[in-house]
Amino acid sequence: MSTVTIMRGLPGSGKTHWLKQGRFDVVCSADDYFVQPDGSYVFDAKKIREAHFACFRKFLFAVGTVREPDLDPAGPAEERSDPPSGGSSGLLRVAVDNTGLMLWEVSPYVLAAESYGHTVQLVEMVVPADLAFHRQTHGVSRENFEQMARRLESALPWWQALRVDGVTGKQIVSRPR
Repeated sequence: MSTVTIMRGLPGSGKTHWLKQGRFDVVCSADDYFVQPDGSYVFDAKKIREAHFACFRKFLFAVGTVREPDLDPAGPAEERSDPPSGGSSGLLRVAVDNTGLMLWEVSPYVLAAESYGHTVQLVEMVVPADLAFHRQTHGVSRENFEQMARRLESALPWWQALRVDGVTGKQIVSRPR
């Protein structure tokens, strides 16, 4: 069984930076939808829904290709024409890099990952909102950023959540599942 990492936090809190410190085979991010062929980032608020759908489809494909044989009614992956999984253990290391401020935004990812037999690790980046606002590169207005900060909900107590200081990158507290 593999662990799926789901990032949570305000823009500029250090989610993407923290993910780059690890080794993931697949990183699913709605931001990828707005990256142009030349590498520039051009956000279009009218396309945010499509961006999140594309991110979730990529996630479903990634977690669905790594099935535990005893959980998969179709049988072991080697008997099917699934794409190969990655990593030295044969399991994909999958991460989600979105804000996930509200639980309804995170819940579909948790449900899908657990449905395919993965363990889920939430990583919540903790950083003062004012610092995150100045570090963010998405051009979120101060008013919208403050609204986002007010929407940030705590993880459910039965979810495995690791809190990380967005300045130092060090663990603050972990709640076991």
